[in-house]
Amino acid sequence: GPLDADGQANGQVVDPVALLASGSGGGSTTQPDFTWKIKSFSDPSSRYWKAFFVDGRYLFVSHSAAYYSPDGQEWKEAYSFNSSDRARVHVAHNGTVVVVVFDDNVQRYYFSGDGGLSWETLPAPDGLAPRSVAYGAGAFVMLASEPPWSNTSNWYLYRSTDGRTWVRVYTINSNYAGPCRYVVFGDRFVVGCSTFLVSGEGIGWQEVRSDWFETELDDVVAVGDTYVGGLDGYVIWFKFLTDPSGTLRVDSGYMSVYRILRLSSSGSEAFLAAEYRDGSRKLLRSTDGQNWQVACSANCPMAVVKGGTYIGFGDLHTGVVQVWTSMDGSTWTPVVLGGLVGTYLPFFQENGVVYRWTNGGFLLSRDGGETWVYQAVDLTGYYAFGPYGRLIKGGGRYVSVGNQSIAYSSDLFTGWAFGKDQNGNPLRLTEHMQGIAYSAEQGRFVAVGSRGSIYVSNDGEHWQRVYQVPGENNLRGVVFAHGKFVAVGWGSPTTPSGVFVSEDGLTWRVATDAPPLEAVVYAQSIFVGVGPGGVIAVSQDGESWQIVQRVFTNPIEYRTLKAVCYNATRGYFVAAGNDGGAGEVWVSVDGRNWFSVKRALSSDVTSVLCLSDGHILVGGSDLGGRGITVEKGYINQ
Repeated sequence: GPLDADGQANGQVVDPVALLASGSGGGSTTQPDFTWKIKSFSDPSSRYWKAFFVDGRYLFVSHSAAYYSPDGQEWKEAYSFNSSDRARVHVAHNGTVVVVVFDDNVQRYYFSGDGGLSWETLPAPDGLAPRSVAYGAGAFVMLASEPPWSNTSNWYLYRSTDGRTWVRVYTINSNYAGPCRYVVFGDRFVVGCSTFLVSGEGIGWQEVRSDWFETELDDVVAVGDTYVGGLDGYVIWFKFLTDPSGTLRVDSGYMSVYRILRLSSSGSEAFLAAEYRDGSRKLLRSTDGQNWQVACSANCPMAVVKGGTYIGFGDLHTGVVQVWTSMDGSTWTPVVLGGLVGTYLPFFQENGVVYRWTNGGFLLSRDGGETWVYQAVDLTGYYAFGPYGRLIKGGGRYVSVGNQSIAYSSDLFTGWAFGKDQNGNPLRLTEHMQGIAYSAEQGRFVAVGSRGSIYVSNDGEHWQRVYQVPGENNLRGVVFAHGKFVAVGWGSPTTPSGVFVSEDGLTWRVATDAPPLEAVVYAQSIFVGVGPGGVIAVSQDGESWQIVQRVFTNPIEYRTLKAVCYNATRGYFVAAGNDGGAGEVWVSVDGRNWFSVKRALSSDVTSVLCLSDGHILVGGSDLGGRGITVEKGYINQ
């Protein structure tokens, strides 16, 4: 296709469904080699996650995986967990050994003997379900119960000096002290049931009663000899004192806040992320758990870990998790954005800047996907930037299609408006629009989506539906190349699916011998399409198709090639998808012979972008659709 003066494809989509690129070039046909860096991590936006510093590195643990970083800026995935996103995560370590438990009624826990680099899944002691874990006084203490938990369940305390071999040290009768919620170590081990159980070394345990709410807290952190937790808008602190008679008693107090977002502790300091009634969020800091000062009043992290420096984690906007660094815990610098909610979110490239939609605006990168910053967009009442969002520029306008909506604007960040029908009325869609293309020759946009719907517009503002593919076919993408629009999709086995062709975007016909496809690209005088079951097909004219390879064996959605692009700088096609959840990347010089160059990506791959410097960005999500990763690769030929 033609290129603009700035080297960008004129009116071409750069997204996971359809990317039109042009170029030529050769390259070696030997097995290529990839080098990858992960710049964000899957599912950090889960409600329950923990971060800490151990053995000279930062670790981040969510329900889906463990990640580590030497400096908080470059992150790598160490292990994938298999836990519910509703399960609270509890982490304990002794500086080298790390123990992770989830309160999800499963009789296992996770163990690392090298500071979080390698992991094992181990059976919980006595076939019980772990609930919480803490480390102190030279030992781990695990709180466990009979699965599934109920109000009549007994609770048990186990002690281990190595994290592998556990000895039962105490039984908590449910009629007496249950249910139990946490175990934590500050100046002693503390177990929160309907009464407190405390122990200096985790061997002998003593009951301490309290009339306050401390035992009902779901999660507690320790700051020296003071314990801090949150409950219903109250930050509650408590500590254990010995009165003149030698009796251990509880001293406590509280502070009221509108909403507690997260509590974290580095041992000598505690941090509280709180939301105020005016909607603002602040980060508070305390060295005693009782007196709090504002450490950050705008663009603040939610949880803080202190290692060689302070590293902060937290929600910047809904579904967007950011990493911060700080030398003093008060002045914070954003580092990397990641964790987008939803799947199939697209890349868009313009003038050397890479964009990705997220809730409320853009993530944008000016260094080829290495670092990302957030830019808000006025999207009031607009859904085209949701899970199916696609963006294109043509005729001096930006047009985005998405979840039951089409919108247009002359500026990326302001002035977005809903599309209209031919009479100027608001365009009311029931389809999920999943692809868009633009023909500079005709000055025409074509949008495709679910239920086989095809819409056209000559200005990006006024639209009309011109065609509906028979049956249940869902159109996944569309591209304009070689003088025609080519739309791809797939539906049920009993309905027409595959490829549809039109010279003008108004009159369409079904291509012959075309398999179901997810994405299509045109380069080196051929169309290359990829789809379910890892199918790869080629066509000279967009109408007659030939399957050249099936890289996967089972044609279900979780084994699908979902994106394809052409790297004009290096001269090869790139296809990306997932084989049962594990991301995989394939490359080909001629579109017919393909190499697998990258397996076991950190997530379910949904998008790919070929950069002009020869690098490749691959975007994806965890299988629950709750997180997005962006990985960067380079083929050394």
